[in-house]
Amino acid sequence: REPGGGLLLYLGGREGRLPTERVQDPLGREAAEALTDRVVDAGRATVGPSYTARVGPWCDHCGVRSSCPAQPEGRQVIE
Repeated sequence: REPGGGLLLYLGGREGRLPTERVQDPLGREAAEALTDRVVDAGRATVGPSYTARVGPWCDHCGVRSSCPAQPEGRQVIE
């Protein structure tokens, strides 16, 4: 199926803020293939009983940081 684009609706939430819409045009063939490759790679990276922990900007918001081997506080006592 060909991608059809996207529409995000941001609700106001705060007093005086109105809902807004952001529209994304459909992806072209190259962008769609790149996205598919990225999703497939992500799936392969997490298959199996273990996977490689990587540090990145997402770490600041991670709920399991304290048990992550990529973080100082998540490493085993004896290495």
